[in-house]
Amino acid sequence: MIYEFALEPELVASWVDRSAYRFFDGKFGKGTTRAPSTFPKDSWHDQVRRAFKTAFRGTDAERQAAEYRLEALISFLSTESTKREGSCPQSAWHAGVRREHLRRPFHAVVVRRAGGEGAPPLCHSSCHLVAIG
Repeated sequence: MIYEFALEPELVASWVDRSAYRFFDGKFGKGTTRAPSTFPKDSWHDQVRRAFKTAFRGTDAERQAAEYRLEALISFLSTESTKREGSCPQSAWHAGVRREHLRRPFHAVVVRRAGGEGAPPLCHSSCHLVAIG
């Protein structure tokens, strides 16, 4: 069985730091039972890029190298991912993923911090909210 994991854009943007990504390396994609989900399909990639631009602190050279790693990571996750329809602005990703989860559950939603936007936890016992950090 393949399990689908929704990945928070801010979490993925933090993976340009290799030490933050180390735990997740090899955990998703071919050869595993875990498929990342790019939700919402049409804006997830842009949400990851915007989160990176907002959070990244460093020199221009460090930014350029980090942007290169980010694009490689987005490309990898895109080829290995399931793509779910839906729309939600970046500021409302947590609420949007909860709505989508109620419609068709993810196996897990992986976020940096639990409880985004003060919303209640996910409602299906089959799903786990995995908070990192």
